[in-house]
Amino acid sequence: MENRMKMLERTLIAAALLVWQSGGATIGPTSQDPMPVFTDGARILFQGDSITDGNRGISGNTVSALARRWQTDTIDLKPDILSILIGVNDLSFGVPAERYEQQYDQLLADTMKGLPNVRLVLCEPFGLPVAREEG
Repeated sequence: MENRMKMLERTLIAAALLVWQSGGATIGPTSQDPMPVFTDGARILFQGDSITDGNRGISGNTVSALARRWQTDTIDLKPDILSILIGVNDLSFGVPAERYEQQYDQLLADTMKGLPNVRLVLCEPFGLPVAREEG
């Protein structure tokens, strides 16, 4: 468990550094926008698949489950930077790619409508091989 937590922490730190160094891969404000990616008091929100291996998150989340709580758990929080990583559970539950894509596109459209200045960090779903711990 500790190794998985360290790997998750390193992944999140690496993602944040990559966004910071690249100036951010964003939808919304363009790269010509002089506003820095991270500012004092910026609200950063991570949304997506379950991360219950780290003892937090909602188990088994899919893009449709995320959509049902998107207004209260995302838009209403008014993040300055929003990181989205969703799709692993959709794949494992057999959600058709077209449905996943349509729902994800709708989330992004709703986000840009409700938060026109948000900077988005869109992450590609992935799986990490982990060994079961005995005990």
